[in-house]
Amino acid sequence: MSHSKDESSGAGNNGENPAHNGDAGTAARRGLSQLRRRLTYGLNVSSGIILAIAIVLVLNAMSFLHLREHYADATAGRPHVLSQQTRGVLGSLENDYQLVALIDPEDRDNHRRLELMGLFDAASERLSVEFIDPASQFEKHRQFERSLFEMFEAAVSPLHQSIEAGMAELEQAVERTPGVIDRLEQIKEDDLFRDEPAREEMTPSREALELREQVRAAIVRLRQLTSGSNSFVETRDDLTEALERPLPRYAELREDLVQHLRRARDEYDSLARQMRRALPRPSRAENAVADNARTLALVAEPIAAALERALSRLERAEPPGSYEQLLGMLAREDVVVLIGADRIRVVPFEPKPDDRDEGRRQSRAERADLQSTDEAHLIGALARLELLENRPMVVFISASGESPFGENPVTSYTNVARRLVSAGFEVQQWIPFVPGPGGEQRMPAPEPRDGQNAVWVLLPDLGGADAEAHMFETRMGDVLDHMRDRLARGDGAMVITRRHEPGVAEQLGDAPSAILRFLEPWGLSPRLQQTIYRERRSQGQAMNESVFIVDRWPVSLPISEAIQAQLARFGMPSPIELTEPDIHGVEHHELARVTGPDLRTDVGLQGQDPARARLDPATERDSYLIAAAAEARNGRVIAVAERFWATDRITTMGRDPGAPAGSESFPANAELFVNSVSWLAGVESLIAPSPMAMAVPRIGPVEDDARRNLRWALGAGLPGLILFAGTMTWWVRRRG
Repeated sequence: MSHSKDESSGAGNNGENPAHNGDAGTAARRGLSQLRRRLTYGLNVSSGIILAIAIVLVLNAMSFLHLREHYADATAGRPHVLSQQTRGVLGSLENDYQLVALIDPEDRDNHRRLELMGLFDAASERLSVEFIDPASQFEKHRQFERSLFEMFEAAVSPLHQSIEAGMAELEQAVERTPGVIDRLEQIKEDDLFRDEPAREEMTPSREALELREQVRAAIVRLRQLTSGSNSFVETRDDLTEALERPLPRYAELREDLVQHLRRARDEYDSLARQMRRALPRPSRAENAVADNARTLALVAEPIAAALERALSRLERAEPPGSYEQLLGMLAREDVVVLIGADRIRVVPFEPKPDDRDEGRRQSRAERADLQSTDEAHLIGALARLELLENRPMVVFISASGESPFGENPVTSYTNVARRLVSAGFEVQQWIPFVPGPGGEQRMPAPEPRDGQNAVWVLLPDLGGADAEAHMFETRMGDVLDHMRDRLARGDGAMVITRRHEPGVAEQLGDAPSAILRFLEPWGLSPRLQQTIYRERRSQGQAMNESVFIVDRWPVSLPISEAIQAQLARFGMPSPIELTEPDIHGVEHHELARVTGPDLRTDVGLQGQDPARARLDPATERDSYLIAAAAEARNGRVIAVAERFWATDRITTMGRDPGAPAGSESFPANAELFVNSVSWLAGVESLIAPSPMAMAVPRIGPVEDDARRNLRWALGAGLPGLILFAGTMTWWVRRRG
């Protein structure tokens, strides 16, 4: 029984174990399957992450190699992209140039400048860019200065030789000075000058005593040539060292050496004359002293003559102005040296903002403007180097008798003239009529060089009264004839017109205006007796406005295409009509229009207030053309029917004194003028949005505090946000 029970019991145990083992195996397999799924999922995710990182790295590498020059910059001043004007000039370079920036790369204010240099380097194969820190790279800086000196070596060679010859002559004079002093000592110690003469006839005369005093003084002065704080012997080593520098400061060397030569020459010349005149009738006891004095004069005279020859040669050898200008520019902090095959130009960066000023934040906000100003200076200097052999000439013609570059901002064009000089133009003025003793005198026009393009800008008589406009019109006939002759040779012309008052029209009668006779053959016909107004209601009364802000520009020419979205100001303009030209093949281009509702013109408002006068409803239009261009095979002409638009009063309006260029209220006025001159001169490569135009803020400057907060937000806030989102996702799944 027991046996069977044991068997039965064993059988029962055996019957339970298979079921239990089956459940355990299933659980084990389930756990293994879940682990496998997790591993597979983790591997897939890891592989996806690695693949995504690899793709990002490959895309970054490809973009760096092939697309690093193609990007957008929406920051204020656009410091990370060159202007179209800059790219145009760099793309049109025909010669090779070296650009060497002498700046401290560790200075945080120079970081943007380093980036700007890098953009220049990448934009043109004709440019090689190098950075030198004069403070830390001493030997490299000296080698660079030696290379600059080699370009001026021929020009400074005569002065260098004159300095060396002057130093050698002075050296010889100094070497002979101890012997001269010994001779003077012999005269001073002669028996004639004993305190107790042996005999009565040995008593020195008054002339002999005067000679002794002269000898004593001469000994003191000659010893100062060879000893003392200001002696040549002590400064000779300094002069020699300065002459051996990579870029010797010849003007300072010359001045120092001239002073030493003049001093030595004066001493020996005075000594020779004194000894020659000493004791004209000596007594028997004074014969020896007199003979020694005359012998000493024979020694001093050739020394003085040799010093005089060296001094004259040195005074005639002037240091080259270009070399001295180079030294002066290199002495400034933070400059860029542009080097061509045979030409050099140094461009200083704009002064750094001083954070200690009261307007600290304003200075920081202007850093982007400094960037655009630096770019404008660099590209202007590069353009001048490229055009140096035959730079285009711009002639400002003033019929008022006053200089167009005066101090009165209402009549001065100094601002646009400086912009033209910066762009590489040669700027001249022509005042055809000047008052003289016998009445008004005619002055000749500037004469362009052979092959030099010229642009003639006829300015309105802004200083004269309206009644004098008739005189302006009638006497400008010869000037306009000269402009016609220059246009026939391929030059360009810009005519800025002034409104004709009704009194002027009556004076002219049926005779056409001289300006109209010049422009109408080109199909340009300004209506000089009309002014454009906009009629508006103010306190129930009709008011006329004559100041217009233009921000939309035609795109038929690069002149206006390059100033899109920029603001310009025109006051009291006249309309221009495009008519059938008399010159064959003329093509017209619109440059500027005033647009808007309720535009009308007057038809002579003599004796009325223009702001309240009734305008002619028949002249109502949606827009009026106020600036236009015409081109033909024999020249180009531009007419602008507004007299003040390019004067300093308008082109500098809104810019504080000392503020960087580009901060004007109406930057398009100066841009339109400079672009028009470039087009008339045939240098279209300079016509593009300039660095000044690109300084218009899009995203305001980011201050240091805001930049610091942004870094924390990206460096800590973004990872924290991701961690929080992951934690919340895990917690939700855990609860569900």
